Amino acid sequence: SFCLLFFFFFGISCNTCSPNGGYFDQTSISYCENSPDLNLLIRPIQPSFIPDSTIYAYEFLISSGDLINQKTNSLDFRNYPPGNYEICAISYLKADSLKIPKGGQGTKLSEFKNDLAANRSGTCAELSKNCIDLKINKVPPTLDFNAFICRGDSFILDSISYFLEGIYSIKYTSQDACDSI
Repeated sequence: SFCLLFFFFFGISCNTCSPNGGYFDQTSISYCENSPDLNLLIRPIQPSFIPDSTIYAYEFLISSGDLINQKTNSLDFRNYPPGNYEICAISYLKADSLKIPKGGQGTKLSEFKNDLAANRSGTCAELSKNCIDLKINKVPPTLDFNAFICRGDSFILDSISYFLEGIYSIKYTSQDACDSI
């Protein structure tokens, strides 16, 4: 796209601004904490064109509770605590990098989106058309259950009978699909 900017006393200035934030083909994902799957291999789809990487950067804004926590080029959440996160992609002119929130500065994602849409900051950038909601579920604590079986007796748990002495590990899936034993 092209933009004509008229400045009082300074004449006309023509600038090219062609970022492409793309879009994600999924809108929400959920994993258990510490899952290897939290090293996300998701990349947005950029239809039409991919901006020149020598002058445009492509990264991700990670937020929780509408506050931008981080600007990153990696989507590795393996060390993140349980919680809800929003992942938005952003394509921006490298010359405008200082205008992009880095995270941890109290910037609200909703305000940044509105500022970009209204061109209030004069930033050449575009967020992805949609963002991904990531839920990291807490793994429940391990449950130890001891039962003593006398000779000739049995113990029934979840329709399975246990007749012999021993230690049994039984996996249960919690309401958030995280295993506990």
